[in-house]
Amino acid sequence: MEKRIEDVEKNLESMKNEFLRLSSESTVADKRLKVLEESVSRHEQSIIQLKETTIEMKVQYANIMGKIDSLDTKIFSLLRDGRKDSAAERKVWTDLLKWVLSGTIIAIVGYIFLGGGK
Repeated sequence: MEKRIEDVEKNLESMKNEFLRLSSESTVADKRLKVLEESVSRHEQSIIQLKETTIEMKVQYANIMGKIDSLDTKIFSLLRDGRKDSAAERKVWTDLLKWVLSGTIIAIVGYIFLGGGK
C-alpha cells in the first residue's frame, strides 16, 4: 500500500509540474491573445480611417473632374468666341483696307486729272 501511495505521490508531483507548465503556457497564451486583440482593434480603426479618407478622396475627385469639365467648356467657348471675334476683326481690317485703297486710287486719279501729272 505504501508503494502505491508513493506512486500516487510521484504521479501527483509530475502532474504538479505539468499543471505548472500548462499554467505558464496559458498565461503566455492569454498575453498573446490580448496583444492580438489590441492589434485587431488598431487595424479596425485604421480601416475605418482609410474608408473615411477614400470617401473624402472620391468627393475631391468628383470636384476636380467637375472643375476640369467646366474648364474644358470655358476653353472651347473661348476658342469658339475667338474665332467669331477673329472673323469680325478680319472684316473690320478688310473694310479699312478697302477704304484706304479706294482713297488712294481716288487721290491718284484726282492728282493725274487735276493737273498734277503735267
